[in-house]
Amino acid sequence: ATGTTLRASYGTAFKAPSLVDRFVDFPAFFYFANPDLLPERSRGWDAGFEQALFAERFRFGATYFHNDITDLIQFYSDPVTFMSTVINVGEARTQGVEVFASADLAENVRVRADYTFTDAIDLATGDELARRPRNKFTMSAGWRPTEPLLLSASLLYIGESQDFDRVTFAQTTLPGYTVVNVAAEYAINDNATLYGRIDNLFDKHYEVPAGFEATGIGGYGGLRFKY
Repeated sequence: ATGTTLRASYGTAFKAPSLVDRFVDFPAFFYFANPDLLPERSRGWDAGFEQALFAERFRFGATYFHNDITDLIQFYSDPVTFMSTVINVGEARTQGVEVFASADLAENVRVRADYTFTDAIDLATGDELARRPRNKFTMSAGWRPTEPLLLSASLLYIGESQDFDRVTFAQTTLPGYTVVNVAAEYAINDNATLYGRIDNLFDKHYEVPAGFEATGIGGYGGLRFKY
């Protein structure tokens, strides 16, 4: 009657180390595999709500999440020898909050914003886990000027995170970045849809992980069929 939805979940997870992690060395880069790696294991739960208002034309909600991880597989570099490998972190924790709001501005226009705050900590050292940004924000909009045509755009912001320099192996900070994507699709009939999209519209240069430049601007298109 109030338009409120409450939800919660609990789960466990298992992640085995890759064959590269365990058996492939790269001596030229001072990287050595670790055949003694154990699988990651985790237990997690979340709880949140969603609220609809104004005849369900506006929605907002929030979710809290918490994960306890044992034997987390993490990149490690010796600060003295600069030799690097992957190791199991004894215990780690990730927790945070996800919030969102969406609105139908008109019959054919919808906007949505999402924000996630993540606190990811190695409990043995108190350091932040590598490549886990604390802040992530997304804004998207969709416009249907005619029934078969949908135009959409999204803005993605990823905040700074911790990583390791690929030359010195010292801890470094990955700067945040913002990417804009646009897309369109046209329903030819009930079974065929023509689509196209441009990712990273403004050709933003950024690295994830450090030392590996991400893909620049790219265009994609095609026909999608369903029966």
